[in-house]
Amino acid sequence: MIPNAPLQTEENPILAFYVSMLKKRWFHVFLAASVLFIDYHTGPFLQFPIMFVIPVALAATYATLRFAIILAILQPLLRLILSSQWEVTPNFQWDLKLQLANSVIRITVLCVIAYFINRSVAQSLELRKRVQLLSGVLPICFHCKQVRDEKSAWNEIDLYLTRHSELKFEQCLCPRCKKNDFKEVAG
Repeated sequence: MIPNAPLQTEENPILAFYVSMLKKRWFHVFLAASVLFIDYHTGPFLQFPIMFVIPVALAATYATLRFAIILAILQPLLRLILSSQWEVTPNFQWDLKLQLANSVIRITVLCVIAYFINRSVAQSLELRKRVQLLSGVLPICFHCKQVRDEKSAWNEIDLYLTRHSELKFEQCLCPRCKKNDFKEVAG
């Protein structure tokens, strides 16, 4: 499961409830079953499978990619089975080859959608993590330039930034310090 959904839920308990519901697999199964139920009862003339995207997209966002792909495969297959139960009228002929080809196309499209949505959410969470890494107010001593961390301990700024980011430091002398403080080294 994705640890933090892409919605800000800390301030809003109602939104937090809905996001917690979206993280439950049974919700996605219920949603997929509802779409199948509606699709079956609208009959063969209304093409409702476009709605299969909704449970797959939500599962790819709030559950796992594997679960989203399972939904992406099962929904069109179950639709194929259910569509064979429709009563054939003179205006409608049920063709197995055509229905099978449509199911393969739906499965492919839904799997691609699930993959890209899951990938997009993962990248979004990674970017948010990087942005939050060093955001906010950083208490720093105006004299010695030490930084106070979350535990109220004072650290050298380079140590703090090394621990809280991916920065690496290289020790060197700027021209001003070399001229004023290290005249004998400058030669």
